[in-house]
Amino acid sequence: MHTLTGGNMKKYEFNLQKLLDIRAEQEEDSKIKFKEAKVEKEKVQYKLDMLNREYNKFAQKTDKGTIIDKKLTWFYLEGMSKNIQNTNQELIYKDKILSERRADLKDKKIKSKTVEILKQKDYQRFTKTLKQQEQKENDEFAISGFVRRIQGGE
Repeated sequence: MHTLTGGNMKKYEFNLQKLLDIRAEQEEDSKIKFKEAKVEKEKVQYKLDMLNREYNKFAQKTDKGTIIDKKLTWFYLEGMSKNIQNTNQELIYKDKILSERRADLKDKKIKSKTVEILKQKDYQRFTKTLKQQEQKENDEFAISGFVRRIQGGE
């Protein structure tokens, strides 16, 4: 357990520290998965951009060359078109995964922050109690010192 101490004061122990550690670990795992999904989507987006550029480059050549060259260019463009459609579908899928990972990360952050807030409030309550105890002890010392002076002075 994580503890905080101050001099000869009692140690602070957060009862839900294990839960906080688990939630923090889950949040970190979720961050990693989110980043991976983002990179995967960016790769597919890059591939799609490259395919579109390549398609546009060859689409301008459809009216040039011999009939055989035109047919070959047309077949190539047809294949490119199918590849672009497939990559578009893959991009949609990767975007869906990214959205799911984003939502999961948001949920994990909220859960982690909730327990962190509980810890902060619990620690504030703990320190307030310690200060009250310390003040009570100081008051008792002051009263007993005052009583001794009065008794000694009589």
